[in-house]
Amino acid sequence: MRKPNRHSHFSVRNINGTSNNKCKCSSWLAHWRNYAGSQRIYCAVVPCRSPAIVGAHVQIDRRSGFHWWIGPSCKQQNNRSNIDPAYIGRRAVLVSVNVVYTCKRQDWNWQGP
Repeated sequence: MRKPNRHSHFSVRNINGTSNNKCKCSSWLAHWRNYAGSQRIYCAVVPCRSPAIVGAHVQIDRRSGFHWWIGPSCKQQNNRSNIDPAYIGRRAVLVSVNVVYTCKRQDWNWQGP
């Protein structure tokens, strides 16, 4: 497998200091699963194969705007500095952190497990 880079993968940076942010879902990983429609069990950071146990707040490098996204992550990758880029596959699904578009939409009726 070739080394991940900005051309073959999304380059993302962890957003530090977001642990107090909340949404209607039971956790940010649940938020990601609810909206992405996926039950991914592994961290999205390449080449990590650890179990995804948190929803990591990330920002995609070289994109316009200041949008924040949620992706499945292990604790180690989620604790990564926001200075060091991480790479995730381009097929990985990222979900908006903006709850207006997800769990606080008028038509959203997720009741949770």
